[in-house]
Amino acid sequence: MSQDLPLKIVGDSGERHKPAPLGTRDGWKLVVRVGSAIIKEYSVDELLRLEPAPYGAKTGIHCVSSGGIIRSRGEKSVTFGGVRFSRLFENLRLNGDLGPIAGLRPTVRFISAAPGGCGPRNRYHWTALPLRDCLDPANGVMLATDIDDVPLPYGNGGPLRSIVGDSLYFYKAVKWLAEIRFCRGPHSRFLGTWEDYAGYHNRARTAFAEQFQPRMREIQEVLRDKAGQPSDVSRVVPRKAWRQTWEKMSGRADLSRLIVSRLDEMDLALPTDFRKIIFSEGDFKAKIRGTLFKGCTFAGANLEGCNFSLSRFSNTDFSEKGDNPANLTGCDLEGANLQSAYLRNVPMRGAWLSNAVFTQDFKATDRVNGLEVKEAHDLDEKTRAWLADNGASV
Repeated sequence: MSQDLPLKIVGDSGERHKPAPLGTRDGWKLVVRVGSAIIKEYSVDELLRLEPAPYGAKTGIHCVSSGGIIRSRGEKSVTFGGVRFSRLFENLRLNGDLGPIAGLRPTVRFISAAPGGCGPRNRYHWTALPLRDCLDPANGVMLATDIDDVPLPYGNGGPLRSIVGDSLYFYKAVKWLAEIRFCRGPHSRFLGTWEDYAGYHNRARTAFAEQFQPRMREIQEVLRDKAGQPSDVSRVVPRKAWRQTWEKMSGRADLSRLIVSRLDEMDLALPTDFRKIIFSEGDFKAKIRGTLFKGCTFAGANLEGCNFSLSRFSNTDFSEKGDNPANLTGCDLEGANLQSAYLRNVPMRGAWLSNAVFTQDFKATDRVNGLEVKEAHDLDEKTRAWLADNGASV
């Protein structure tokens, strides 16, 4: 993908669709369903004609794990062009296509033509919003075909994607939008891809910092696609079984099959010493998102390839005064707070560090001396310079 895309790539870049892209603007169809019944199909041009005049909206973006701004060139917002969801809804309502569902406050599913970035690779990525949220102008829900007056690039979800404004986290926007489905039933019944398989919050309101909600899954096996990329096959652990599952895994000192969010909010007996815990074993990698680790030690632990996005490591030791360092090679630490973590001599090569916080005061320290962050992804330049000045290998 071009490095000149208007937005930074977060999630699916479209590279894995090669050599068979999902489609082009001329042939793209958006299917609209009520339940399982198709009620309408729109081409891109037919969608655009729903607006009485070309429509564009300046939109701020809040990415749950990559910070508030994902604009490639550093601007604070981006202008999307396309069709307001409210226009589409009104067109369907006036034509009688929605039938009685229009008065039932249903849930709206937005379904991609691409598989999910987490969870089963044979299922299309999707998310859901309450209809009332879709129709609220404050949420800026729209179907975008353009960005900054040019067609939306494929890598950013073109030719058609859904958009939400900065009142909602941007994982509620779907690239390569292929279907909108009106479903009877409360929004709480509909957990999309990231919500179900990664514990992302189902409402996603930025004003309430709704990034994750407590959720647990257990990895049963890991499959690899034709390109060799791993994909977890996991089962949901119901709330009543959280304690039993946690005690089983922690009792055998092996968390490599755990997918969990907000672990610290589950009323479980969590240790502070993780030195002998297995987090990474072959293709099995723990994914522990949005969790507070306070006063813990991970010295000597193998965390290679694990996911700790948006977790907070308050006064956490990843080495013992520089000895016996944990292995964080290739670890996903997007949005993680490491500002009081002890990281001397820790290997973090190839880690994902978008919006990771190592310090807020940028004062001299010895706690990152010897930290290796070479080949790390999306490490901001000010932080990179501070790490280098304090002995890290960048």
